[in-house]
Amino acid sequence: EVVDLRSLLTQCAQAVSSGDSRTMHELLRRIRQHSSPYGDGGERLAHYFADALEARLAGTGYADFKSRRISVAKFLKAYQVYVSACPFNKMLIFFVNRTIGKLAKNAT
Repeated sequence: EVVDLRSLLTQCAQAVSSGDSRTMHELLRRIRQHSSPYGDGGERLAHYFADALEARLAGTGYADFKSRRISVAKFLKAYQVYVSACPFNKMLIFFVNRTIGKLAKNAT
């Protein structure tokens, strides 16, 4: 069964904004069936977006996510994925270190 998670998420967000909790719960159930925090990028996005919609409906919003603790290992793994996908920080650090090296060499 092919499911359009983007469409389900959009419909769910509209249900949340209009206050239609019955439709929202049904859509969230379908989203949860076809999403996973361990799946591909689209499935992970759908899973965490559904979490955010539930938090908004419950009224906890950002405070609910802020209270969750993440291990250092998970944080470093996420940072590693970020750097590999978006190398701008890696290049920034490379050029900063190179500039510092040149300045230190010229200072002696």
